[in-house]
Amino acid sequence: MESDSSFDAFLRSHYSLVRMKSGGNSLMLLYLNYGVWQQLKALKPSMSPRTWDLFHHTSLLFLSIAIQPIFCFFFPTAMYILFQFVFTNAIGRSKIILNVITWTCAALFTVTPFLFYILTLISFKVYRVHFLLILRTTFNLISAYRLRKV
Repeated sequence: MESDSSFDAFLRSHYSLVRMKSGGNSLMLLYLNYGVWQQLKALKPSMSPRTWDLFHHTSLLFLSIAIQPIFCFFFPTAMYILFQFVFTNAIGRSKIILNVITWTCAALFTVTPFLFYILTLISFKVYRVHFLLILRTTFNLISAYRLRKV
């Protein structure tokens, strides 16, 4: 059993990722990140070391982009402030309409990152072979171009 296959080792090695995530959703997102990471590790035996290295670092870059605090805190708060104080006259005096619009926007912005991670996990599960074919074709074209260039 590899030492970095445990969740604790994953958290330790991705401490910057843990630090960047904020709010109550960070633990769930880290579990989803861990799921994506496990799928990536499953691809490793079928790739050349050079391809794996490129794919690995690109994936880590995408996983560590810290858009989660923006989506889960800033946008819902901004929507609430805007609708509550700025657009009250435009929408009308009905508190029900105001609250429905506010919480619909807040829910959409809060759910978006989770959908991204879940869809990523599903795509790795279902389209693993297609990912490999696309990667191999791309890297074969790149290396053929490099050989021709030299």
